[in-house]
Amino acid sequence: MEEIRQIVANINQAWRNGRVDELDEYFHERMVIKGPGMREAARGKAACVESYREFLRQAKIKDYQESDLAVDIWNTTAIATYAWKMTYELAEKEYRESGHDTFAFTGDNGRWMAVWRLMLPSATD
Repeated sequence: MEEIRQIVANINQAWRNGRVDELDEYFHERMVIKGPGMREAARGKAACVESYREFLRQAKIKDYQESDLAVDIWNTTAIATYAWKMTYELAEKEYRESGHDTFAFTGDNGRWMAVWRLMLPSATD
């Protein structure tokens, strides 16, 4: 359980600090990211990593907080969920959002790899 918690922390620290290439270490080749309405945002490791890079190209993160990380594990499957709040600037306008993320992990060759992410923003100010 602690290993999954650390991977989630590493993923979020990497993208928030502009080290997007580090995500490659944690994402499975067949990684999928879903957004609001279960809309597919990216499919495949390279596209998923690029989606983070593109967001950071467009937005400046002013504040980011996570809370309530919960992890459940069944053999070679793990699910991590957490709440987040973020303030960012995009096209000279400031946005405040909050929501929840869910990551699904698979035990792959002795290590955990993220295979699926669901982003669910819940409020915009």
